[in-house]
Amino acid sequence: MLPVLLTPNEVAAWLKTTVQAVYAKAERVTLPGGTRVGRRLYFLRAELLGLVEQGRVPHLGGPSGGT
Repeated sequence: MLPVLLTPNEVAAWLKTTVQAVYAKAERVTLPGGTRVGRRLYFLRAELLGLVEQGRVPHLGGPSGGT
């Protein structure tokens, strides 16, 4: 089971993309669930899971061609 808050590295590994793509989508607010705790960026697991379940994961690019 994934933790409640995910780091950009965990999101990138889970979505099979790069950390840079995750940060870029978070800045454009096209990847939901991003929240800052101090200077650190975390993602709410529930919001990302909802997106995946609906099949609405945005194209993230990266070495594996995105999701």
